[in-house]
Parts: sequence; C-alpha cells; structure tokens
Amino acid sequence: MNSITKTGLSRSSIQTVIESCFGAGSRLGKIAEMPDGHFNSVYCIELLNPNQEVILKVGTSERSLLHTYELYSMETEVETYRLLGDRTKIPIPRLFKWDFSKRIHGSNYILMSKLKGTSWAKIKFQLSKSQNDAVYKELGGYCSQIHKIRGDYFGFFTGAEDLQYFSWKTAFLNMVKDILKDSLKRGISFPCSNDEIYEVFLKNSSVLEEVEVPSLVCCDLWEENIFIRPKGCSYSIEGIIDFEKAFWGDPCIDFLPAVAFFSDIRKQEAFLEGYCTERGYGLQITENINRRLNMYRAYLCMRYIAEACRYDADYKKAKQKAYSGQLMKCLKKIS
Repeated sequence: MNSITKTGLSRSSIQTVIESCFGAGSRLGKIAEMPDGHFNSVYCIELLNPNQEVILKVGTSERSLLHTYELYSMETEVETYRLLGDRTKIPIPRLFKWDFSKRIHGSNYILMSKLKGTSWAKIKFQLSKSQNDAVYKELGGYCSQIHKIRGDYFGFFTGAEDLQYFSWKTAFLNMVKDILKDSLKRGISFPCSNDEIYEVFLKNSSVLEEVEVPSLVCCDLWEENIFIRPKGCSYSIEGIIDFEKAFWGDPCIDFLPAVAFFSDIRKQEAFLEGYCTERGYGLQITENINRRLNMYRAYLCMRYIAEACRYDADYKKAKQKAYSGQLMKCLKKIS
C-alpha cells in the first residue's frame, strides 16, 4: 500500500542498520518491501550471516504528516512488546534492536524476528468455521491477557503528566478532540460538522464513567496482524504484531477490530469463550457497553477517514465513503 508516510531506505542504509545490530560481518541477501503496511515502511531482509530472516520497520521521517495519536507510535510499540513479553504468554516477535535517534534518514526503526506463519486475513475465508473458531478462541484468551495489564493513567503512552488522565471520560473526549483538530488542520471533512460530532460524544459521555481502571488496549487486533499456522487439523496463532496504536483505556475497544467492528460482539461465541475462560468469569454485554462500543466505532471511523488522505485518490475516496457511512450510523445509534 503506497502512503506518503512511508520512508524508503536504500540497500546501503539497510546494511548500516543490520551491521549496527549483528556486527560488521553481516551479509545481506534478498530485501523485499512488504506490501501490506499502511503506515510504516516494512522490509523483509534475508541475512546470509547470520543465516535468518528479519523484519525492519521504518517510521516516517516527516512528523507533520502524523496525527496526534501517532506522534510516538514506535516508542509505544516497543514498550507494548516489552509489557507483553514480561507479563503475558502471548506469542510476539523477538525485538533485536530499536533506535529512536532518527540517525537513519530522520526515521525511527525497529528490527525484529520474522514470523513464519500466514496472516489470518489471507486465508480466513478458506478455513472452515471450526478452524476459524479455534483461532477466535485463542485470540480471545490472548486479548484477556492483554487487558489484565493495568496502567497508572488513561490515555496514550506519554511521560507528559498533563496528558495522563485520571478518568477515562476525560481521556476519551480529548482523543476525540485531537482527531477533530487534526482533521480541521489538514482540511479533512466528516459527513457532519465537527461541533455536531463532538456534541454527540459529549452528551452521551456519562457511560464512559463506568470504566474506572486503565487497561492496556491494543486497538489494532485486525486479522492482518494475527499470524497463524497449521496445528493438526486446525490452526493456532503463531504470533501477533503491530502494537503502535496501544493506549491505556477501556478494554471493550479491542473487541471492535478483533471480532465485531461491523457486528454484534455477542455473536462471536468462540472469542468470548476464550476471553472469559482466561478472565475467570463471564462478561455481560449491557446496554451501556453497547453504547460505548458505538462511541468507539465512531471514533475509529473518524481516524480511518482522516488517515485515508495519505493514499492515492481512488483508495482515499472508497475508504472515506465507506467509513463516512459507518460514522453516521454509529452517531445515530449513540444518540
């Protein structure tokens, strides 16, 4: 996917990164830019010495292209990998090196191991219901493990105390304000005015007060980021990637990209079974939770509309049209 946020690296620049991690004797084989990334440049690199394949993820060199929630995305991803590695049994890539000094073409980067499985998105519709349910159940358990990690504040990962909120309501309303401000600055329009959108969130924000404990939220558990491999007659999760959008908030928001962006979470029985088994008790989807889920759907639709401006005209038009319709449906449901 072509995006103006991507920073291309030459073979010599990639060689510099590899040598800084594996030593001056490292030799490169094939280098292929991965086509699936929508934001960062991602390279699959064959190393001849040592003999292995690694992934190099390169951040944008132009901060003016970033939305507020993306300013420290790579730092967030590394910290999330660290938390998951220390506190969960979730399979994740091994991080070899990261550098936030921007010495390579003004960009941050992360160097990590390559997963050998297949993205679930690529084969999901070729699998039987029972095979997909096995993956959903496992994902539900991992999702519950993520949510057991608790933070000290609500909001994005930050060392700035004025951006560390002590109520989810305040944090989330500020997240909505940020995307509205970013979009206004870039000339991005939504299907109704910014004031009308914010008013809907504000009037219904009392349901956010039910969330009292900051939990780790990934907000990007799409099938594209779940790698699976055969296990007997079924499939299991080999690894989960892409944690750059993580923050401290309401665990329910993770249900949307994972299983229920366009559907009712209660229909995803296998996922909920895995989630509740790991959690140790059931989960009742109340009317207030449903209202919160629609608020989060609306917020994510706004983000996807805003991000579409980075791509070619046809893709931008199709994505903005699709999510504008979804945004209006969510706003009506919230009201």
